[in-house]
Amino acid sequence: MLRCADCGAVFETEAGHTQHKCPGRAANLPRILLEAAQLISGPRRESYGPVEESFERVATVWTALLGKRLSAPLTAADIALLMAAFKLCREANSPGFDNRVDAVGYLALLEQIYEAAKKASDQPNTITAPIA
Repeated sequence: MLRCADCGAVFETEAGHTQHKCPGRAANLPRILLEAAQLISGPRRESYGPVEESFERVATVWTALLGKRLSAPLTAADIALLMAAFKLCREANSPGFDNRVDAVGYLALLEQIYEAAKKASDQPNTITAPIA
């Protein structure tokens, strides 16, 4: 079951959730922003965990794979930027709404990463990965 984050309406299918005309404030946003928000805050977040942790794991693996070709290790923020760029490259080759939704979603995740890093840096004795 899916639930609207703004009004609490419950849906049995993804289609019903996507087509929902919420009376809440988010209903006034363009469809692309609504879909991106649903993707990054819904089942994917539950499946993959906090973006900061997930993208740091990706950064560690990609840094190891790229090895000496990098001047510094990749960060979670780098991963969000690279994934957004990847979706934009797909869009340039084969335009599609899903590409644009995903690109917007990765940029929103980038903002979450920056906010988490800022919050962590405001706390004493907290070590955070550098964000380029």
